Order: sequence, then C-alpha cells, then structure tokens
Amino acid sequence: MVVGWHTSGVMSKELWGSVSGATYRGANDEFKNAQVVMYMSGSWQIAQFDKTIGNAFDWVAVPIPCGPGGCTGMPGGAGLVAIKTTKHPEAVAKVMDWLASEEVLSEFYSRCLFVPGHLGLSAKGVSYPTASAPAKAALETFTKGVAQISPAAYQLQGYTFNRIMFNAVMSRVGQVVAGESKPDEAYKRIEADVTQQIAERKK
Repeated sequence: MVVGWHTSGVMSKELWGSVSGATYRGANDEFKNAQVVMYMSGSWQIAQFDKTIGNAFDWVAVPIPCGPGGCTGMPGGAGLVAIKTTKHPEAVAKVMDWLASEEVLSEFYSRCLFVPGHLGLSAKGVSYPTASAPAKAALETFTKGVAQISPAAYQLQGYTFNRIMFNAVMSRVGQVVAGESKPDEAYKRIEADVTQQIAERKK
C-alpha cells in the first residue's frame, strides 16, 4: 500500500526517499506548512501543531483507519519509573504515589496536551483549557481511540526485538520506493534481516 501511494504520486518520494536505511524523518514541516494534505502520525504532535499552525489553517485528527487486521493505533509514550536500588525507598514511593494520583496526572496531561495513559482519567476525560479548538478535538479523537487498541499492537510495542522489525521494514520499503528492488524481494529481505539480527542479538 505504501509503495502504491508513492507510485501513484499520492505520497511524495521526497518524504520517504530523502533519507536512507532505517533513518526516520517526520513530515512535520511539510504538514505545518500545508504542503501535505494528510499526515499519519501520533498524539504527541498535537501540542506542537497547536503552537506552530495556530490559526493558519483548519486541521483535524481523524479516527484510526481500519483494515483487515482491525482498527488500531500503536500504544506508546514515555514513562517515569522508580529505581529499585534507591537508598530512599519510602521517600521515592511517596513521590511516585503523588505523581500517579489522578489530580496530579490530570494536571500534567492538561498542561502538556497529552492523551491520558491512565484508564480512570481516560474514562472521565481531561480538560485542556489552554488548547485551541482543533487541538481539543484532536485530543478527544485520540482518547477515544485508546479503547480500540488491539492486543497485537501492545504485543508488538512491548516486543524485545521490535526495533529490529521496524528498521528492516523502513530500510527495505525505502529501497522499493527508490526503485532499487521489488516488493516481493523486499518481503524476503525483511524476513532475512529480522532473523539474522535477532540471532546476532541473542548470541
């Protein structure tokens, strides 16, 4: 499908083709400058688009696309954890309890324009008083999508070797987009890359 978008001209080869190997390049600049019509990305973009786009044009987050495998986004985000070897376990536990409280988490999500990773707050909803109307609508769309995340998406995100898989796909699909190989060839090379690199990592 991705190759087809490039072949038909729906997706510019300059976006994917401007980097090589497993290098990631976002299309943030193209989107905020209204050079692309649609950008498939994640909720972490909302705060920066709220600032950089402003009222230059109307933008909207659409619900998660559906396909034969279901309708799912990819879970992710950052985490703050306590270290087991701390010399002050009671103090650390108090801080963690405070940070994890609904009141504090709700304020954190509200200020940062983040989709809540807390099930209770996800159900209750978080207010975003500083967000623009498009940002608020986008946050609501992404929050609704959390309930649709497939178990397979959680498994992939938590898989020890997922970066090997992601990099192989980016690299080999990039070669197809650049005209250096064919899709069937890419599938075989992706499988070979993943098998080889997992074996090397397990040594």
